[in-house]
Amino acid sequence: LAKKKISLYHQFHLKMCCDLIKHEQSTTHILSQLALKTFGMSRIDLALDEQRKLNISIHNTKVKENREILKDLINATCFLAKQQLAFRGNDESTGSANRGNYVELLHAFAEKDDRLARHSETSTVSSGLSNRIQNDLIEAVGDVIRNDIKKEIGAAPFVAVEVDETTDVTSQAQISAILRYVATSEAGCEVEEAFLGFDDVSEDRRAPAIAEYVLGVLEKYDCTDKLVAQTYDGAAVMASQLNGVQAKVKEKVPEAMFKQCYAHKLKLVLLHSAKCMPECRTFFKTAEGLVSFFSKSTKRTHLLDDVVKRRLPRAAPTRWSSNSRLLQTICMHQNDLRKLFHVIMENPDVMDIEYCRARIHDTIAALERLRLNFDSFCDRFEQKCSALGLNESGDRQFDHFGELDFLGLVDCAKFCEMSQHFDDTKLQSLSKYAKFFDFVKLKADLVGLYSSQTVRDECKSPGQLLSFLAQKDLIQTVPEATKLLQLVLTVPATAASVERSFSALKRLKTYSRNRTDQGRLSSLAVISIEAERLSKLRKDKEDFYKQIIDAFLQKERCMDFIYK
Repeated sequence: LAKKKISLYHQFHLKMCCDLIKHEQSTTHILSQLALKTFGMSRIDLALDEQRKLNISIHNTKVKENREILKDLINATCFLAKQQLAFRGNDESTGSANRGNYVELLHAFAEKDDRLARHSETSTVSSGLSNRIQNDLIEAVGDVIRNDIKKEIGAAPFVAVEVDETTDVTSQAQISAILRYVATSEAGCEVEEAFLGFDDVSEDRRAPAIAEYVLGVLEKYDCTDKLVAQTYDGAAVMASQLNGVQAKVKEKVPEAMFKQCYAHKLKLVLLHSAKCMPECRTFFKTAEGLVSFFSKSTKRTHLLDDVVKRRLPRAAPTRWSSNSRLLQTICMHQNDLRKLFHVIMENPDVMDIEYCRARIHDTIAALERLRLNFDSFCDRFEQKCSALGLNESGDRQFDHFGELDFLGLVDCAKFCEMSQHFDDTKLQSLSKYAKFFDFVKLKADLVGLYSSQTVRDECKSPGQLLSFLAQKDLIQTVPEATKLLQLVLTVPATAASVERSFSALKRLKTYSRNRTDQGRLSSLAVISIEAERLSKLRKDKEDFYKQIIDAFLQKERCMDFIYK
């Protein structure tokens, strides 16, 4: 037994020696010995610094990749918004055949971009397809455009505001604001009308609330002290000299001259001129009556669709062109309309013609009875007007044109005449804007321009004259005349730009897209209407993307987008 134990011990000892020799020759042992002998010889702070640099490099590589992916999202957002296309689909689930324009467009990008394709397939943190990301990107692009507008306004000496409101498909009152100014660049001077967005004013559409909104817009863009004109339509809440929006804005900014939209005025003049001629009044009333005749009855509307196959457009009182469309439609389909009236005459019971005739006779009889008391009513009306002091209102309605006499100072067609005789009365009409001008220097600048044969030959309008001064580097030579030209070009004649924004609103907020958030709607409108400005900003791609990403990162994000 003892010999057996000794034998086992020798076998174990021999095996241990072999294992130790084998271990000494292994890579693990050699590396461990090296680590042991060199332990404490390297500085820990340097090792930590190297590790920190490595971590930063890995982080920045990931940030660069995330930013490249975000650029694709920005491109998709700009394309859809500029084209006024819907972003979202009815079913955006993975198994849907149509996941909406935004998702489908990114999938199309991914076919040519391996990085985006890999991100779409493997991302578990933020795929960039959610509604929240869409809204934030839209608002970020809109903010970049607004910041560019604010930058240009900051360099402009004068600003005019144009405001109007309309009702969208959800019966919400949407107010639109546009700032008009003269932008100066290396290419010259150009009049800009910048759209700022839509806001919901359904809660309060009275003059104080709208005036507060207008002043808030001016304060937001730091141009309250630059306001020289305000243009609205002829609605009483906007145009009233007593308690209208224009009066309340003037209380804060006395220089803000009110100009009613001349496009509205022209249409109303044409309309009332036609009404003054009995034949024209009867003709247009008959044409408008045809529209009401068919639209007030579903039976007649159905018959119109069957026989004429075209409905008659309505004539709006403030849109003279709508009368033209109505008459053109009647002229084009007059034969079909005759057939339709024959059908109606042959079926009077179905069309209630007899009932309508009876009501017309009753109405005529009632008007005849009222006409007998017209003289007494007219006397009472004149007495009331006299008591209120309204007899001279018609004589004062054109007094405001005196405020525009200064426009004659830059009438290029009369420069030769004015070089011989300067009209000081026109200069005096600028007294409202005295804080902006040095009148002595202004007169000297204008006389110098009037006397130039080159100016008289090459410049036929204030815009051409201002561009001439900018291109020839003469703005500092005649600074006061330059400011006058900028003032003249800033004063708007119409609110047509605001009306055009309502056309964009109808395309952006439709019956199928009626749940669009107000901020999203406003930013979409800014991107689509200011498409030209967006194209200019995109010329410097890196700066454009940087601005949008910076705006996008104002909110907390799950992915890393900031370099260390």
